[in-house]
Amino acid sequence: FFVIIILTPDAFAQTPQWEFMGLAGEIINDITIDNSGNVFVASWTGVFKSTDNGASWIFKNNGLEIAEALKLFIDFEGNIYLGAIGFSNTGCGLYKSTDGGEHWAKIADTLNNNPVNTFYDITIIPNEPGGIIYVSNYYGVYRSIDNGVTWQSTNYSNPCASNIGINRNGYMFFGNGCASWFGIYRSTDLGLNWVRHTFLSVEDAMVYLRDGSVLAGCYNPNLGTFGI
Repeated sequence: FFVIIILTPDAFAQTPQWEFMGLAGEIINDITIDNSGNVFVASWTGVFKSTDNGASWIFKNNGLEIAEALKLFIDFEGNIYLGAIGFSNTGCGLYKSTDGGEHWAKIADTLNNNPVNTFYDITIIPNEPGGIIYVSNYYGVYRSIDNGVTWQSTNYSNPCASNIGINRNGYMFFGNGCASWFGIYRSTDLGLNWVRHTFLSVEDAMVYLRDGSVLAGCYNPNLGTFGI
């Protein structure tokens, strides 16, 4: 029996299957999970939470005044941050929940008192006490070294920066898929200054590998092709 198993490693191979888990009709912008296994979804109508691995979903918009939820991030203490598109007549955009999404409080609007309050991305590097909070909004990339009390602008002052991250060598990157600013940008000084290093359009997907490499899902406007 064991000889058969060794000689036929594909004997029990199965075709991967995907199961529909609800939220029909929602445009899903982001998915994240906390240390307790709760799943959070950012969608075009707001935030949903599942405590049973996606079998059921609960709408968690208490305190939110947003048009669309774009990006979620959970810090080392379990606090949840939300980057969103706000309504034109309210100063909304960046929210925080300290109780698992039950209540949300606004922690920043446009950061510079301008009218558009769209936040594309939020992350904390490193995700531990003393980490720097980085956000991207319609007016550029900002960072905070005091847990969001005050914000510092960087030299990038345009929209659409996404997937802000850092590799093991200390280089930071973000991608951009908007026509006037598309590309992959790099910072060597913890996000204070950014330089565009490629004119590939990043289509919402970047991942930072343990060996220091960065993978990006891109569109090449010169060739008219997509790829990684």
